[in-house]
Amino acid sequence: MKAITILTVLICFITGDDLLAEKKKTTDSWLEAKHAQLTAVENPFLIRKADLDQSERPDKDGFFSMHPKKGYLKFSDGSWVLLTSHSAHAEDGLPDISLIRTSTGEYYTNRGHCCLPILLFSKVKVISLESFLKTTGKGPKAKPTQWIKYNREEGGADQPAIDSKPNSEGKEKLKLESKECFQ
Repeated sequence: MKAITILTVLICFITGDDLLAEKKKTTDSWLEAKHAQLTAVENPFLIRKADLDQSERPDKDGFFSMHPKKGYLKFSDGSWVLLTSHSAHAEDGLPDISLIRTSTGEYYTNRGHCCLPILLFSKVKVISLESFLKTTGKGPKAKPTQWIKYNREEGGADQPAIDSKPNSEGKEKLKLESKECFQ
C-alpha cells in the first residue's frame, strides 16, 4: 500500500512537471507567434485604432483605470504601441498575457488579467509611451503586474519596463528584476 502511494505521488509529480513544461512551451509559442505578427506590421497606422478608454478620475486608491483593446494606440506625443493579448477565459490552457510593440521598436509583455480589453492601472493620466509603460495589470490575488521587456532572441522576458522607486534625489529610476517575475 505504501509503495502504491509513493508511486502515485511520483507519477503526479512527473506528470505535473510535464504539464507545466507544456504550458510554458505553449505560452512561449504564443509569444513567438504574436511577436512575428507584430513585427510584420510595416505601417501601424493601418491597424485598427484602439482607444485607451481611461477613467477621468482616480479611484479611492488613487489609480486611473484603462481598458485598451487590441490594435494601434497613439499617444499625444506621437509615440504609439501595437497591442495584442490572450485571455485565460479562452480556456485553452494559456494564461492571461499581453504583448506590445512600441514606436521605439521594443516589445513588452504583461501577465495582468485581460478579458477583451487589457485591464491596466496607473497613478497618473497616461499621455505618452513612457507613462504607458508605467501602467500595471492585475495579477493573481490583485498583485500588480508590470510590463516586462520581451526579447525573442534571448528566449523571453528580460526586465521590467519601468519600476518607480525614488533614488537619493527623489526621482524615479529603472530597477532591474530577475526573470522569475515573468513566470
